[in-house]
Amino acid sequence: MGGMKLLNLVAVACLVAAFTLQAKPLRVLAIGNSYTQSLEPELPRLAAAAGVELDLAILAIGGKSLSNHWMNCEAALKDPSVRPYHVKGRGKTNLPEMLADGTWDVVTFQEQSADGMRAACFDPWADRLVKLVRERQPNARLFFQLTWSDPVYSQRISDDAGGLGSLRMTQAEMSAALVSNYTAQASRLGLGLIPVGPAVDLFRKRLPVTARPVSKAARAALKPGELPDIGGELSGWFWWGKGRSWEANANEKRLRFDFHHLNEAGRYLQACVWLATLAGTDVTSLASLPEAAGDDLRRNAPLLRRCAMETVRAQPKTGK
Repeated sequence: MGGMKLLNLVAVACLVAAFTLQAKPLRVLAIGNSYTQSLEPELPRLAAAAGVELDLAILAIGGKSLSNHWMNCEAALKDPSVRPYHVKGRGKTNLPEMLADGTWDVVTFQEQSADGMRAACFDPWADRLVKLVRERQPNARLFFQLTWSDPVYSQRISDDAGGLGSLRMTQAEMSAALVSNYTAQASRLGLGLIPVGPAVDLFRKRLPVTARPVSKAARAALKPGELPDIGGELSGWFWWGKGRSWEANANEKRLRFDFHHLNEAGRYLQACVWLATLAGTDVTSLASLPEAAGDDLRRNAPLLRRCAMETVRAQPKTGK
């Protein structure tokens, strides 16, 4: 009887240990800018819907590059009172402080927008950040977020005369340059990739997206409340409203636009790609949407999930 009781106690202990192991949150430290900030709130919401306990901390400042992050880090290493980041639920902090905050399962990096196409923007800045993270979090999996190209109506892709924009390249060329450089940098440093950009491109082909350049004259001809047709595009959007405080005529309600960031449907796709990559979740049948989801997202959510899953499955396994 005593032996049986002991066996039962061992069995209970094993079940408790297994449950504790399963309940362990996936801890993700994400370093980037607004292209990483757009994970909030959709990634935590989607993870919860999939039954994945996620501890996500985002170290991001809009527009900042890998070089900016290293300089912030270097300053904090010399003076711990330097805390340039505000992390949700944690307050002001810095990278060395966050790396000392327990064990992180995943640490991610992301370069600023078009700079993701340029190898010179990674070396030596990414190298220094990766070296520090590996020294202080040796068991963490490290990834680059592979970002996306602008929509065709971005002024960096097309100008008002119908020619190439300020980047002097097409949308497809921008996508190819981002994939090429991020892949090369990931291989060089031994990191994995979170392939958001390729998933955006796959969706553009599968829908297909019919967005077209929108000239300044075409925008000026719109009446209040009218919006250009973005044709299913995931990057960028238009709206009528007031501007930011530092802009000229900020209080004037007029047609505004964003040509770089992911819109609602794009942010949903981004969260799907991250969850599938980092947690191994099959998001294909994860039919969970925000309560206030717009019509485009509700209509295209199944395709967005399929594109995310197909892209992640096709991504070569690299890094630690």
